Amino acid sequence: MISNTKLYKAYLIVFFVTTSLLLIGLCSSNLIFFLKSQEFASFDAIYQKQTTQDLAIYGSSIIDDVKQYKLFVYSKKQPKIITLGSSRTLQFRERFFNKPFYNLGYTMSSIEDGTVIVDQLLKNHVPEVVILNLDFWWFNDNVNHPSIPKNFFDNVSGHHFKYKYLKLPIEWLKTGSITLSDYVSLLFSKNNNIGVRGILRNSGIGNDGSFYYTDVVTGDPRLHFYDKNFADIKQRINTSTKNLEYGHTASKYSLNKLQDILHKLEQHGVRTVLFLPPIPTEILSLLNTDNYKYIQDLKTQLTLLNIKVYDYSEPSTLNSNTCEFIDGFHGGDVLYSRILRDLAKNETYLENYINRPLLDMITSRDQGRSFSPDQRVTAKNEIDFLNIGCKKSYVKL
Repeated sequence: MISNTKLYKAYLIVFFVTTSLLLIGLCSSNLIFFLKSQEFASFDAIYQKQTTQDLAIYGSSIIDDVKQYKLFVYSKKQPKIITLGSSRTLQFRERFFNKPFYNLGYTMSSIEDGTVIVDQLLKNHVPEVVILNLDFWWFNDNVNHPSIPKNFFDNVSGHHFKYKYLKLPIEWLKTGSITLSDYVSLLFSKNNNIGVRGILRNSGIGNDGSFYYTDVVTGDPRLHFYDKNFADIKQRINTSTKNLEYGHTASKYSLNKLQDILHKLEQHGVRTVLFLPPIPTEILSLLNTDNYKYIQDLKTQLTLLNIKVYDYSEPSTLNSNTCEFIDGFHGGDVLYSRILRDLAKNETYLENYINRPLLDMITSRDQGRSFSPDQRVTAKNEIDFLNIGCKKSYVKL
């Protein structure tokens, strides 16, 4: 007879071997999942795919490497005109222009960032025109401003695989961020886009550096959080947090840094256009209080310093409304088409750079929408994703 001890040992061996095989199989499957998604592709591989396809959206679900990647692409493309600044410039598209363009939005989180970024840009290539957005909170000393380390762009080629990432697909399945169908599809399908978010949601950075919020505007059910009715922004205003800290006077330090940036660009013969991006009227009314006196002081100081800035804070100045916004601080394609048209009307040399017929068509046909329909991106229709009663008409292309 086989003793109970031997049976127990045999059971443990079978259990251990079976469990090990399952874990190896699962880890191998997840590794293939990431390899197929190209989450760890080199910057050069991503760039090559984006330059050989009409559109390849790069949307990583793991690491935010936008600053490094965009500077890498900029050095390759060497565009004549760029947009520069925070995420609030991301909706300027290449098709809005008729000269080589690249969107360097999301490379600046502060004026301090700007000094580092501009130095990097001018090392690699000098553009003819820079369109730069200013975020009002960059000029509030009560806000904690991040800054890019001086060696941030040294030896950057892409992000690298770490074993801890192998558990992520399981976590995403548990939370509903991806479905089992998504998982299997990514394993066995040929993918035109890059990165998990890019492939599964058609969301991320386009070939031109602009950003596609496809999952947001189409109401993708896998997107668990979205700022419906600007609830998050309103909470930040009420609590004086997350870039919306109260303040009374504009930062002299940041204003000086801005002057340094503008002087450096001017020395290199770059024409620079500055603008304050639009804010939904509902949010703007909450900022027009004594708690945010520094915003008006900023505008006053810019005038005194003879720094020309186009103030689009109020969307009605562009014949726009809240339905053309992505969220409480980001306008969409249509609103940024309006901005570019107005900039060119005032800075007439920009007419040589813009695709005027397309901009006119977008602002006429797509009014009231945040996304100007593009079949390369999605065939899905835009919905009232902000839940504020916007009627999004279907556009047949």
